[in-house]
Amino acid sequence: MTNAFEDTSLAFHDKSKRELLRAFWLFRLVGSPFLVRVGAAKLRFALWIRFPVRWILKPTIFSHFCGGEDIDECQNTIDRLGASGIMTILDYSAEGKESEADFDRTTNQVMATIRKAAGEENIPYAVFKPTGLVRFGLLEKIQAGDSLSEAEKAEFDRFKERMDNICKLAEETGIPVMIDAEESWIQDVVDQLVEKLIFTYNKKKPLVFATLQMYRHDRLHYLKNFSERAREKGVFAAFKLVRGAYMEKERKRASDLDYPSPIYPDKPSTDQAFDQAVAFCLGNLDHLAV
Repeated sequence: MTNAFEDTSLAFHDKSKRELLRAFWLFRLVGSPFLVRVGAAKLRFALWIRFPVRWILKPTIFSHFCGGEDIDECQNTIDRLGASGIMTILDYSAEGKESEADFDRTTNQVMATIRKAAGEENIPYAVFKPTGLVRFGLLEKIQAGDSLSEAEKAEFDRFKERMDNICKLAEETGIPVMIDAEESWIQDVVDQLVEKLIFTYNKKKPLVFATLQMYRHDRLHYLKNFSERAREKGVFAAFKLVRGAYMEKERKRASDLDYPSPIYPDKPSTDQAFDQAVAFCLGNLDHLAV
């Protein structure tokens, strides 16, 4: 009997041969660091001189990695995946912004994806990235222990309000929301806020999910510790487990600032931690979700 995870006819059931060939060549291209550097430089130059690039980007890179430019445009992708038994998570990929208007816009878009999920059986979760709702530099300053001005304190309060409004809507609609992980030098601030949201909204069922990057050698301990604290408070701990997203950046910063790298030295160590985290969660489904 074929292992379902190895059955490519299942994995790519929703793809045409043309789409598979396009994906094959796309990954061959992006697998070359030289081509990526050259292509990125040319793209930045094209945007700087306002040269039209939509005609080449949208049917290639964009169409492979993105479901659409807005929720309505994503519907075809949602339906096509749903026909193959594959569910969709709408992710409004905004981060690194600086203005309050941008943060409010992102908040509204995230809440729109929650409302969309509430009326669509093929969308089981919503997801957002905290740095889409607040300045990265502010979180960095808070984690470093620097004092905040009154304006910065108000800015942080607005960020917490945005987070709470999203989770409150998740509770109202019954749609779980996953909060993405960030770089280690701002993650402690994010953890503290997400924990408070979990303690507030996960009393009856798991609605707010924290994301753990298991290439960090402290995350398995954090997973077990927080799960126990949540159990003692009578709420559901809930986690999205990933291996990690910022390996080069984490290692470079640790080297530049001369502190021990927070991530494992190799992939086998990361895989082992990931597997142990999965096993722990599956063994404790009476009080946590994964």
